[in-house]
Amino acid sequence: MSIIGIHGWLSDVVVLYAALMGLWGLLNFAQRQGISEGYWWGLVIGELLILTQGSLGGLLWFQGHQPEQGIHLFYGVVAAVGIPAVYVGTRGREGRRESLAYGVAALVVALLAWLAAASAA
Repeated sequence: MSIIGIHGWLSDVVVLYAALMGLWGLLNFAQRQGISEGYWWGLVIGELLILTQGSLGGLLWFQGHQPEQGIHLFYGVVAAVGIPAVYVGTRGREGRRESLAYGVAALVVALLAWLAAASAA
C-alpha cells in the first residue's frame, strides 16, 4: 500500500476512533462518571493516531502531493490540537464535567477529520 493509501485508510480510522471516544465520553457523563484510566489511554491513542496521520500528510506534502483545498490542512491542525486544548482548559481534572468536555471534543475531532478527508480530493 502506498503512503497515499495509508493516509486515506488512516483517515477513516481516525474518524471512527474519535467518534467512539466521543460517545464513550458522553456515556461517562450520562452515567455520572469521571475520566477513567482506560479513557485517558484511549484519548492518548487517539492523539497518536492523529499525529501519525499528520506526519504522513507532511511526508506527502514534501513529496509534492498537496491537497487541492488548503482548508484540508486547517482541519487537520485543529483536530490535532483539540484534545490537548481540552486538557489545558480543564487543567487535567478528571470529573464528570470533563467527561462531557472530552466527549464533545472527540466528536468535534471526528467531524474535523471527516471534513479533512472530504476536502482532500
